[in-house]
Amino acid sequence: MRTDLFRAATSTTLPHALLVTALLAIWWKGTRQRFFLLLGLAEFSGTAALLCAFAWIHEGLLPTVSTQLLVTLLSASSGCLFYLAAEDFGEVDPKRQFHWTIWLIPASLSVGLVLTGNFDSSLRINAAMGACGCIALGYQLILATALDRLASIFVWLRAAHWLLYSVQGPFASKPNTPLRIELGFGFAILVAGVLKSWRSVAAMHSWELRLLGEDRRLFERSTLARIKVDSDFRVTGWNPAAEALFGYAGGEAIGCSIFDLIAAPNERTQTRVEWERVLSTHEAKFSTCANVTKSGTVLYCEWHHDILVDEATGQLSMNSIVRDVSEQRQAEAEVRFLAYYDRLTRLPNRMQFEEVLRKVHHGMAERPLNSVAGIFLIDINSFKTVNDTYGRLAGDCFLVEVVRRIQLVLHEAETLARFEGDEFSVLVILEGGIEEAESYAKAIHRAMEAPVSFLGHQHTAMVSVGISFLGGPETPWQVSLQEADIALTAAKRQGVHSTKIFEEGMREGLLRRVQQENALRMAISRDEFRLVFQPLVDLETRKASGVEALLRWHPEGGAVSPDEFISVAEESELIVEIGDWVLRSAIEQATRWRSSGVGEIAIGVNVASKQLQLPDFVFKLQRWLAKAGLPPKTIQLEITERTLLTPTPQTLENFEALKRLGVLIALDDFGIGYSALAYLVRYPIDKIKIDRMFVREIGTGNGQAKLAEAILGMARLMQVRVIAEGVETAEQARHLQERGCHEVQGFLISRPLPADEVEAVLLKLAGGFAWEPMVVEAGGSRG
Repeated sequence: MRTDLFRAATSTTLPHALLVTALLAIWWKGTRQRFFLLLGLAEFSGTAALLCAFAWIHEGLLPTVSTQLLVTLLSASSGCLFYLAAEDFGEVDPKRQFHWTIWLIPASLSVGLVLTGNFDSSLRINAAMGACGCIALGYQLILATALDRLASIFVWLRAAHWLLYSVQGPFASKPNTPLRIELGFGFAILVAGVLKSWRSVAAMHSWELRLLGEDRRLFERSTLARIKVDSDFRVTGWNPAAEALFGYAGGEAIGCSIFDLIAAPNERTQTRVEWERVLSTHEAKFSTCANVTKSGTVLYCEWHHDILVDEATGQLSMNSIVRDVSEQRQAEAEVRFLAYYDRLTRLPNRMQFEEVLRKVHHGMAERPLNSVAGIFLIDINSFKTVNDTYGRLAGDCFLVEVVRRIQLVLHEAETLARFEGDEFSVLVILEGGIEEAESYAKAIHRAMEAPVSFLGHQHTAMVSVGISFLGGPETPWQVSLQEADIALTAAKRQGVHSTKIFEEGMREGLLRRVQQENALRMAISRDEFRLVFQPLVDLETRKASGVEALLRWHPEGGAVSPDEFISVAEESELIVEIGDWVLRSAIEQATRWRSSGVGEIAIGVNVASKQLQLPDFVFKLQRWLAKAGLPPKTIQLEITERTLLTPTPQTLENFEALKRLGVLIALDDFGIGYSALAYLVRYPIDKIKIDRMFVREIGTGNGQAKLAEAILGMARLMQVRVIAEGVETAEQARHLQERGCHEVQGFLISRPLPADEVEAVLLKLAGGFAWEPMVVEAGGSRG
């Protein structure tokens, strides 16, 4: 009996076992298609269920309930797996598939029948489930190729066999599946699976060929250079764009090392290490490096690397897209340059200078104890004049030459930078302290003594220098830079070619000037300005020839000296607003005097250079005169020599317009500045005013007296009227008259008086003025 049982088991189960082994082997070693795995698991489940129930089927021994449940679950799983394999074989759209959970319904029913003792009915349901799986598989085979339809005969036979079991019952007679059906079924499954595998491989191969062809076309037609290299970095692919970029034909490049394209030999090793890391990590990456073409031209290129792995051999290769970014890199370098350097002079700008200053300040503790860091701020006072007179191009050439001279003097400087238009900064490590700083400043001034030649012109570069010293760690470097700026401001107030080293008192002085400037801004609206007038007498007629209007400021708290607040106003734009107020007020006063009986009298008004640089200055003056009904000769504009020293095209144009209008122009304080005979020839000057410092020496025979006499002689030859300021004695007046002076003003005539008081003096002077000696108050004409 046992021998029959063994023969029956081997004849029925062995083909299934062999089939399972073959299916799983194909799945494991082959293409890992899920179809083979599902069929193998389905056959394994069915075979296991058959083995569990074999003793009962052939000997009628009822298995235990747990064995019955195991048989039920295995046979139900087999039918479900057959169905899933069928859908996978036919690649059914997931939306049209039955979800595997539907099989839980008959499986649950089968389990329930086992638990109620109906094992036979349970097996019938399981046999029906297996038949459904085989039917689904047979249907998919019919839809496939002719060979698949031929193989499906055995699948249909097995499905019919399982249907017979489900109808007749597995135990009506002992099941004895013919070996031919078992072998045929297994053969059919294997054939169908292998055919499907071949078709999948063929489709995959065709797809890969299409991809390769498409990639090849893209590779050849790409407008970007594309280069392929093997794991040894030898070129295996070189498209036409790469030929155009690097100049090598494809035949020349293939087989060559890609690192031959790296410009600098010392960078090739570093680049190789980086790219080998890209190969080892299999990560896409991009890098930028300097490359060289066949002609030797250096290009900055951006490389985008993709790593490819040959599935058959496992060999690595790299596919790179190369893009020329030379122009982009140059633009970026230009942007970086503009961020830290001045385009015209190629010097560092303020941002770069402050960075260097910060680093030097941070490292001051490491320097020798006797060394200090000096901060020099240099202002080119005459740059604006050159710019306005000769044009911006000339101004640029002028500035470049000035920079060259500074560099020759300060060639050992840590940094020479351009802060803004005409202001430069220098950082110098000084071993000799203040003495060495002063020596450098003197050298800068000496370097500017010779006129600067530019575009066929010449102009003297007048500079002011402010110096401070970098403090210790406890003092922020920003404070030291601010101190240099304060010193420069003090130097510019002192005059051209001046140098100031920061002193603590300068900060307080600057604060006072700022406060004073703020107060000046409110002075007009608060009605704090007053005009006083000092008469002028014609030496020939001894009668009043006019008055000079002088500005006084009386803010809350007391009067402020004109020498103090006028300089503050001139350094800001307030001088324009204040100057316009003075002109309007003087014209209004002249109108009142004409109506009061004094008559038409000329009024001298001081005009700042900034006023004469405005294009609407003459228009405003003409409008105010027309509104008052006064002739232009009523106003005498008094200008300083500094205005003539740094003229602008607009200034010259305004001079000509004033001359056409009929306004008189007097050159004030003649002799104390940069006096030159050329002024009287080039500009339409009607009068010159000799400064009081020469007048008080008149008749003494010393140098200043002789200079005053020379001025009078020169004016007589040029036929220009002369006014002497600060005349305090009759003897001075007589000496001036004898030497050809035309008019005098000073305490001999009257001190500056308010309008109502000077009116009485003017009425008195209408009858003439006798030169009797008189006692005068100390002070000058602007006192």
